[in-house]
Amino acid sequence: MARYLYRIKAATLRLVLGSVSAQRARIIGTLMTMVIYLACVLAVWFGVVLGLTDFGRARVFTLILLINPSLFYIVIRCELDSRLTDKEMTMLQMMCAIVVMCIAYAILTPAFRSLTLLLVPLVMAFGMIGRFSLTPSQGRWLAVFTLTAYGSTMALVGSHWPAIFDPRQEVINFLILVAVVPTMSIVAAQVEQLRARMHEQRRALQATLAGLELLTSHDALTGLFNRRFMVERLAREQERLQGESVLTCIALVDLDHFKRINDQYGHAAGDDTLRRFGEQALRCLRETDVIARWGGEEFLLLLSDTDLPMATAVLQRLRMDMTGDTLWLDRPELRVTISVGVVQWQQGETADQVVERADHLAYRAKNAGRDRVMSEQAVSVEYP
Repeated sequence: MARYLYRIKAATLRLVLGSVSAQRARIIGTLMTMVIYLACVLAVWFGVVLGLTDFGRARVFTLILLINPSLFYIVIRCELDSRLTDKEMTMLQMMCAIVVMCIAYAILTPAFRSLTLLLVPLVMAFGMIGRFSLTPSQGRWLAVFTLTAYGSTMALVGSHWPAIFDPRQEVINFLILVAVVPTMSIVAAQVEQLRARMHEQRRALQATLAGLELLTSHDALTGLFNRRFMVERLAREQERLQGESVLTCIALVDLDHFKRINDQYGHAAGDDTLRRFGEQALRCLRETDVIARWGGEEFLLLLSDTDLPMATAVLQRLRMDMTGDTLWLDRPELRVTISVGVVQWQQGETADQVVERADHLAYRAKNAGRDRVMSEQAVSVEYP
C-alpha cells in the first residue's frame, strides 16, 4: 500500500512539475507566486463579504491576478521558454507581475488598493533574492520600470477620477514606492554581490581541497600516486581478494644505477630521470594499472584482474620502452634501465607479504645483471 501511494505521489509530481530539474525549479517558483496571489484574492473576496468592495471588482481582480501565473505555468510546462535564460525568464515574470498589479491598483477600491503596494516589495524580493536572482543592473532597470508603471497609473487615475483617486493620496503612495523600491534594489544588489563572493570563495575552497587531495595522494615530483595512496589501495585490494576469486599481480620496479646519475650530474638530473620514468610509465601502462612511487627510485605497480604472464608482458613492454632512444633524445646521459620483480597475489596473503616477495624478485633481477623482469614462473625474462 505504501509503495502504491509513493508511486501515485511520484506520478503526480511528474505531472505537475515535469521531469526536468531546471523546468521544475521554474514551475515551483511560479506556483509559489500563484499561492501568494491566491491569498490576496481570498482577502479581496473576504472584503466583498464585509461590504468593503463590490462583486464586480473582486471578479475582475481575481481574473487579472491569477491569469498571469497560470499562463506562465503553461508556457514553462510546455517548454516554450527554452530559449530564455533563468534570469531573462525571471525578469519577464516580474515585469508582467508589476503590470498586473498596476491594473489591479486601478480597479480596486481604496480599502484594498494598498494591497497591491504591499505586493511590490514581495515580488521584487522574490525576483532579486531568489534562486534565479537578477543582476544588479537588471534590478536597477526593474526598479525604474516599477516606478514608471505605478507612477503612470497613479497619474492617470488621479487626473481622470479625482473623486475616487485623491491626487494627494496618490502622491503619498508614489513617494512610499520611491522610498521602498530603490531600497529593495540596493539590498538585492548587495545580496547578489555577497552571493557572488560566496561562490568565488566556494570555488577557491574546492580548488584548495582538490590541491590538498592531490598532495596527499600524489608524489609531487613524478605526478604518480604516492606510497600513502598505494598502501590504502593495497588494503582495499586485499579485502577484495578475500571475498572474490580474482587474479592480481604486484610488481616492484627499481631504476638501475640511479645513484650514478645523482653523483655525476646532480640531484636535478636525478629528478628529471624520475619524472621521465613516470611519464613513460603512464603512457605505457594500461588504464586499469596503478603505479605509485614507493620510495627513492622504487615504484610499485598494482595490476588488478591480471594473471602473471599478462603482467609480465606489460612490464616487458615498459622495460623495452625505457631502453628506447626517444625518451632520452635530449639527455642521453640520463638513460636508465629498470629491474622488475613481479608476483601474483596469493589467496590469504597480506599486502606486506606480496610486496616483500616482489621486492625480493627485483633484488634478484639486479643481481642477475639488471635490465630485466623477474617473475615467479621463470628465473629471468630479458630481451637484451
